[in-house]
Amino acid sequence: MAYSRRKIEERIPVSYMTDSVIEYIETGVLHGNFLTALFQNDLMGAFRCADGENAAMMDAWTKLLYNWTPAGCWGSVEKVQQWADGGGLNGRLREA
Repeated sequence: MAYSRRKIEERIPVSYMTDSVIEYIETGVLHGNFLTALFQNDLMGAFRCADGENAAMMDAWTKLLYNWTPAGCWGSVEKVQQWADGGGLNGRLREA
């Protein structure tokens, strides 16, 4: 499935996280311990760093990552580091 910013924005479960999520996907710049742990697939870390609203929406967060974000941007510490080093989706598009 091709990347759709609009589709992802519509599905981000906590609205004040939208800009940070989109920036990470598009540029590889990741903000905050919660999102870092979430994208690294560190469940315990994500819950530890989540505020109440994000913790309550953890199921929606995991569905967002699995179903709507580029596969290369999440899943492990190494994948997140590679995504950041590559400049996110924009960096990959420049290389292509």
